[in-house]
Amino acid sequence: MVWRGPAVGRGVALTFDDGPDPRWTPKVLERLAKHHVHATFFMLGRSVERYPDVARQVAEAGHEIGIHGWTHKDMTTIGLPDLTKIMKRTHAQISEATGRSPVLLRPPYGRFDAEVIYAATGFGYTIPLWSHSLPSKNSLSAATHNVEVASPGMIVLAHDARARASQDVVVAADWMIDRMQTSGYTFQTVTAMLDAGDRG
Repeated sequence: MVWRGPAVGRGVALTFDDGPDPRWTPKVLERLAKHHVHATFFMLGRSVERYPDVARQVAEAGHEIGIHGWTHKDMTTIGLPDLTKIMKRTHAQISEATGRSPVLLRPPYGRFDAEVIYAATGFGYTIPLWSHSLPSKNSLSAATHNVEVASPGMIVLAHDARARASQDVVVAADWMIDRMQTSGYTFQTVTAMLDAGDRG
């Protein structure tokens, strides 16, 4: 369970939940490509099933893909047998669509309990949550705050689908990346950032 990465170098991680989405995910990918940034996308299995081509776009652009569940149901309300089935099904769907084998799980709403941790551990998943966010409302204000308090190892949560995705989030992420890169920060995938800490 991690809320932020190690304070090694100037690495930070930008993450997107709830996708893939044919409207917003490509817009996010465009902004990330503009800045030569790799991010981590926590995907819903049902959305990958519906939009495998969008999930494949994310993988082909070099971004990391993690599991966010099959639907956006709170995992603490699901018993262990069903949790295991959900993780297995979502893992298989992502692997089929992208050719990637996920190593990360972010439970919906960031909610977890002993059973969620136990099930995730059984699959070898790391559970990264977040230290900062880019909400759909007041996104630019949140981005400004993130830049002001930025520190190595921060993990920023944003969304590329569902009600929390918006043009404001896309623009705010673009602005935040630009300002933080100017300040010497390097955006990494969550796994790359954690691995850098292990090497450090």
